[in-house]
Amino acid sequence: MWKRFDLLADEKLGVLHIINTRFPDWRHEIDILEPPLQINELHVIFSKKISDHQKITNNFNQGLEEIIADGAFDALFKEYGFSQNN
Repeated sequence: MWKRFDLLADEKLGVLHIINTRFPDWRHEIDILEPPLQINELHVIFSKKISDHQKITNNFNQGLEEIIADGAFDALFKEYGFSQNN
């Protein structure tokens, strides 16, 4: 049923999620090549139609800064099978 492939170009975290959750035995079988083919930024947006959109944006940014600073952001990545090394 499964066929071999030699190269897959896809979004790293998505592929790692599939490997870690559906095929954990394969984790040692893959290599992630550097540098990446492309780096895409991720943006979170809030509609300006929401009356307090600026407050929501500010709260989001503050919360993100806090979880990065206290290590919770990295802990979440590790909890779901990701790390800075993969």
